[in-house]
Amino acid sequence: MYSLDKKKTGRKIKLMMYQRGITSKVLAAKMGYADSSTINRWVRGETTPSYENLMNLSLVLRCDLEKLVHFDEV
Repeated sequence: MYSLDKKKTGRKIKLMMYQRGITSKVLAAKMGYADSSTINRWVRGETTPSYENLMNLSLVLRCDLEKLVHFDEV
């Protein structure tokens, strides 16, 4: 069985944002959020995006979903 690793997933999201020159504020706006607090919680590994948000992230960041998530074997 596998579990989504919040911290490692957050680091991957942060890396994709950095590589594309997108700030959390810009990403939040592109995803329809009023502010960047949700994005910042994802990046810090406090919470994980829902499946729908992961799909939207992959579209906005122009990358495969697999590049955004990290699973650990449980």
